Amino acid sequence: MLLTLLINPPSCYAQNPLSPALKYNLFVQGNATLISNESEGPIVIGGNLTVNGDYRINNNGANHNDLFTIGGNKIGLAVRGGVNYQTGSAIVNGGSHVKIGNCTSPTSSVAVNSGGITEINPTGTPGTTPRILINTGQPASSVCANIFGNGTEK
Repeated sequence: MLLTLLINPPSCYAQNPLSPALKYNLFVQGNATLISNESEGPIVIGGNLTVNGDYRINNNGANHNDLFTIGGNKIGLAVRGGVNYQTGSAIVNGGSHVKIGNCTSPTSSVAVNSGGITEINPTGTPGTTPRILINTGQPASSVCANIFGNGTEK
């Protein structure tokens, strides 16, 4: 038997535990503030998101076609916590959707559809800022979803 193992060793394959994250540009364990800039790819935030300026997310979505999906929809912005709205618009491009884990804390978020664009803001009034704009026309009812599970670990 030892001779068989030496001649035909068992196959071992190295695996990268982060391989599902390879198409994301930013992973943040805690809270994050997006300030007037852009990310060429999608973003995952493990805490709360603060929108503080005009920020474009997944701006080069064509290069990020094999993202993590839920129900066949690519996820361009995932926030485990809630959203603090200060100023400006976070705009999610690339045909991707948004998932916010806590739409009632720290600031209430209301999603509304407005001409093929889903808009999330604290007032529920289309066209007001601060806000998050999703350029796919994602159904408003699908935005508020905790995709991170119910664990207490951060």
